[in-house]
Amino acid sequence: FRRVLFRSEPFLPTDRYAVDVWRRVLRLHTDRVVVTIAGPDLHAVNGAGATRARLEAATSMHRFGASPQELDQTLRGTSHGVRVEGLVIHLPIAQPQLRNTAALESPGHAGKASGWLSEALAWAHTWSPLAKEYGLPAHISVSHMTTQDAQALATIAGISVDMRIGTALWLGKPDALKVTGTVLAVHETGM
Repeated sequence: FRRVLFRSEPFLPTDRYAVDVWRRVLRLHTDRVVVTIAGPDLHAVNGAGATRARLEAATSMHRFGASPQELDQTLRGTSHGVRVEGLVIHLPIAQPQLRNTAALESPGHAGKASGWLSEALAWAHTWSPLAKEYGLPAHISVSHMTTQDAQALATIAGISVDMRIGTALWLGKPDALKVTGTVLAVHETGM
């Protein structure tokens, strides 16, 4: 099995147990694992053995992620030893209620943009100049977005896009599940 593994749960250097697990996994598979980083410390993820990463943006989901300014600050440290391969935007499952959405006129996607597409476009317009400035791929990985919106994002923003479909898989047959959870962190939402 030589596939690449993208881990969407962000690397948290303060979680000592998780860092120890990451070290063991990365010792064996560092070339195949792409770690998601939600904070500014690329040095910490490299210290655990990671060489590949994607940065997570702070979306309207209010989960983990970096602001546009934090992304820029994170990328300024050129000696971190980690190859950043794009941006992750983890959108909410429910349609984001954004006040200002764009009217779109692009092939196959005319009319008012969905909240998912509007938010993703805003992040694409943030990521593209950063990617160019730091010589990184103009690539975004999205979740909870329709195929039509993801295609529009790629076309309008001129970037490559991949869709993470894990939620669609585990929500595919709700009666087959017993859902449990653990609170990892509590974030202020500014509401």
